[in-house]
Amino acid sequence: MKGMGLVRHEGKTFAARRLLPLPAFVVEMLRERRPEDVVPTSMVFANSRGHDLGRGSWRDPQNTGARLREALDAAGYEWVTSHVFRKTAATILDQAGLSARAIAGHIGHARPSITQDVYMDKRAAGREAADAFDAALGSGADEKTEH
Repeated sequence: MKGMGLVRHEGKTFAARRLLPLPAFVVEMLRERRPEDVVPTSMVFANSRGHDLGRGSWRDPQNTGARLREALDAAGYEWVTSHVFRKTAATILDQAGLSARAIAGHIGHARPSITQDVYMDKRAAGREAADAFDAALGSGADEKTEH
């Protein structure tokens, strides 16, 4: 904020404030990279002044975005934006069979309908729909074929 510096807020919606369990590979990476002076109240990603025994300052999102942009450009991924990571995460969860509600909860949407409309694949991936109709309406067919 102008004249106040960086001010953290709770997010745009209620869904923005949530606890997300971390995948095991992320926990392992954070443990490997943990500075020795870290205490339980330390920020995971403090600003460039470091952790200062748990009293580090928040990273400015604009500065973080600029550093990410520099790293992606240097790696030859000029087309990648930070939103690509969000979409990739939603795609992984969709392909794993999570519901729209579960995916929305993870990526912070207040309404699963937004997640379905924007992030989830609308194409039928397999025989599940056909098999459901067979089960409900009794096709009498013993063999399932791909058509």
